[in-house]
Amino acid sequence: MRHFAASLLLAAATASGLAAAEAFEPVPESQKPLYRFDLPRTFYADEAGWKSDAGRLGALAARIESLRGRLLEAPENLLALCGAQAEMADLSLKLYAYGAFRAAVDTGDRKYAEAYQRLKAESDARTSFAGVELSGLTPEKLRGFIEREPRLEPFRHALEGTARLQPHLLPPAEESLLASLRPELTGWQAPLFQRAFDRTDFPLVPSRGEELSVLRDYEALLKDPDRAVRERAFREHYAGLASLSDLASFALLREMRALNAEARMR
Repeated sequence: MRHFAASLLLAAATASGLAAAEAFEPVPESQKPLYRFDLPRTFYADEAGWKSDAGRLGALAARIESLRGRLLEAPENLLALCGAQAEMADLSLKLYAYGAFRAAVDTGDRKYAEAYQRLKAESDARTSFAGVELSGLTPEKLRGFIEREPRLEPFRHALEGTARLQPHLLPPAEESLLASLRPELTGWQAPLFQRAFDRTDFPLVPSRGEELSVLRDYEALLKDPDRAVRERAFREHYAGLASLSDLASFALLREMRALNAEARMR
């Protein structure tokens, strides 16, 4: 009971402080023009730029493939692997972000998002052997390699993390196959989910002189001072979601089954 009373007092004090404070303005009006997507300037000005990075991703995979069977022969080989993996991670993130942002601007524009999925699956399939091969990297061997090649020190944490995964890794051929199938196993649910929303009619509700969508503007509608507006927004919003429930459950159930099947393999 004392805890409950204390919570009420704290809530009342917080509410009083908020009421006295100035209205919070997350983005000043004068700065709003700065908050915009500029994908050509930030990522790729043209198709050639994107293709160049896609080619670089393949080249990095080839560089790692050239080390197959030799990763633990010398610290220099391990350093070459770590350097190529770091470059690949940065490049993959850039390619992923570009595709994701384009799809965020226009949900029908999934060309680059899907191309990234294929590129990532291919590069992962080509390089997945490395994680299995590092099963022989004992803590003692890693310490010895770092003593001989100090430039490995920044990669110590990542290498130790890879070593901890060893009990759950499959043979190289199976790891490669799983990586190549990743788009088919878990890459289609999000696009299906988005397309289902795109094709669902979420109505507009009049609110303070505007017509607001019960999907896109749901939070704003719930702050309307008119209770009837809030109730209509709530009912229309969840009616729209209910109409999608069969497709959503279909996709989520099959994704869980795919992930559970892989977990059982590991």
